[in-house]
Amino acid sequence: MRADLSRDMKTLTLEAPSFPELKSDTAVRAVLGTLGAGTKLEDVRSLATLDEAQRGRLTELRAVLASAEARSARADAEAVRQDARQAEALATELRELGRRVAEPAREKLRQQAERTASAEAAAELAAQEFSNLRIGGVGGEPWRQLWHAARVFAEQGGADFPPPSGEPCPLCVQEMTPDAASRLSHFEAHVRSSVQAEARQAREALESALEPVDARHLDISRRPFIVGLREREPELASALRQYVEAIGAQMETMRADPAGAQVLPVLHEPSDQLQEWGKTRAAHADTLLAADDPHREKELRAELAELDAREKLAARLPDVEQWVGTLVRIAALHRAHSALATNRITIKQRQLSEEIVSGALNAKLGEELRNLDCSHIPVALHPHTQVGETQVALRLTATQGTPKVSEILSEGEQRALSLSFFLAEVAMSEGDGGIIVDDPVSSLDDERRDYIAKRLVAETAHRQVVVFTHDLPFLLDLMDRAEQAGLHPLVQGVWRLGTEVGRVDDHPPFKAMKLKPRIGLLDQEVARWHKQESPRDFDEAWRRVCDFYARLRTTWERGVEERLFKGVVARFQREVKTQALSDIVVTPEMVTLVREGMTRCSMFVHDEPPGANTRLPDRARLAQDLVVHPGNPCPYASRVLPVYVHLNGRAVWL
Repeated sequence: MRADLSRDMKTLTLEAPSFPELKSDTAVRAVLGTLGAGTKLEDVRSLATLDEAQRGRLTELRAVLASAEARSARADAEAVRQDARQAEALATELRELGRRVAEPAREKLRQQAERTASAEAAAELAAQEFSNLRIGGVGGEPWRQLWHAARVFAEQGGADFPPPSGEPCPLCVQEMTPDAASRLSHFEAHVRSSVQAEARQAREALESALEPVDARHLDISRRPFIVGLREREPELASALRQYVEAIGAQMETMRADPAGAQVLPVLHEPSDQLQEWGKTRAAHADTLLAADDPHREKELRAELAELDAREKLAARLPDVEQWVGTLVRIAALHRAHSALATNRITIKQRQLSEEIVSGALNAKLGEELRNLDCSHIPVALHPHTQVGETQVALRLTATQGTPKVSEILSEGEQRALSLSFFLAEVAMSEGDGGIIVDDPVSSLDDERRDYIAKRLVAETAHRQVVVFTHDLPFLLDLMDRAEQAGLHPLVQGVWRLGTEVGRVDDHPPFKAMKLKPRIGLLDQEVARWHKQESPRDFDEAWRRVCDFYARLRTTWERGVEERLFKGVVARFQREVKTQALSDIVVTPEMVTLVREGMTRCSMFVHDEPPGANTRLPDRARLAQDLVVHPGNPCPYASRVLPVYVHLNGRAVWL
């Protein structure tokens, strides 16, 4: 069955379509390269869909790059900029035309027409005094024009107007009679009256107000620019034509009845649309100039390639959809193929290992790295399962290549990293099996050593912890941490005697003991003193006594640290315990005891003058010197210790 599935998957894989028309450096080709059973076809269809703006940009880029290839980009850019400038100017003029027929302009014209009508009505009323004349219309507008023409004619000939009596009339060329001269003077007074002047001024103002709505301003529609738009932008050109025609109709209405309350339709001004088109042309000019720049041209060609690939993808969508369906079938066959695998246990173990490593173990490792000040080291866990066995390795990350930890980190960092991994594994262990560590703090700094001691002592709550070390300060750290935790660790010494290895003492080295165990050990030594093999000579007896007092002297020193100074300041201790200062009581008697005890020990520790004749102490004196309080009875005072003494220069056994 697995062979059949493999054959079917291989056959379906051979059906993969190729896309030679799509460039390899496009986002479309990248998407096609990552097609899989989980590919969302909606995303592919969206990529293959171009909106109107994108299609316009695609057309523009093709034209621009064609101009660049034809070396006409700069000339074309200047022509396009001219379009942009003309569009901007035309948009400004269209807005101005719109303001001329807008409600504020119509209201202003209406008010001027009303003022003119009122002034002319007043002038007409003033001219009614000539209504009894045989000729009608005297004083009216036609008559005033005739009067003005006669004045101009007379003044050009150097004559007065109206002519005085006896002068020829410029109208009838007859000599003016007194009665005619008086009548003409009356007419002149009428023409020069304020009513007539106001009527004339109002008429002139009305004519000035009607000038902006003159039809000659509509010649804008016959400009070559607008004519050219009919071929390039027919919709925009049609909107401009309709707008200008509507403006003309409103102007005609305003001129026909300037004083009327016109209700004109609202115009949809295309100037914004025209201005936006101009901005598009200006941007196109920038694109043309960019195509003439080698660096910008490369960017434009990349943009063109992306848009062109998306357009071509639209034509290949059926192939893509069919292939994604095939990939879904291949994925199903692959799952069935994997389900029939013979290494399911190894796979499941790898899965479980990765879940554990990626979760709890990774978190514990991070915690230990922080505690050991190794969080700056870029490492990651890499589990590997083979033949049912899972191994986890630490690898450096964020580095070039795959260097080993030993090639980059110092010896101390390697040791701290190993301990972090080991302690994280121990923390993840659900059992209570013991752990054994051998000299764990080699090459570590002081703070890390203290943390390891504290961490190992804490682990004793769950399991037995065995520590081998030759590092005395670390041993003292362990013992201090154990004492703080209320524990009583078993400390033994392992040592070598010549070629004999593995000798084990039931106690730690003397210098690693605290005061009470030291006194106990010395006390036992005194108790066994008489059971020792007799010394061969005086020097050996002297050496045994000196060894005893040398250790007794260090015991006095340790007593000063622990009892007299209450451990406030101690050797190999990191802190000064200032809070314990209040417990310190030093009396003269204590000082005397310490001085006398140290002096007594020094007699056997320092080099004795050749002339001195110090007697070897017996067992009772050794026991007495071991007792620190005066008056405390010595348990060995009644026993006799065999010793050598000098008598007349020779050793005598007692």
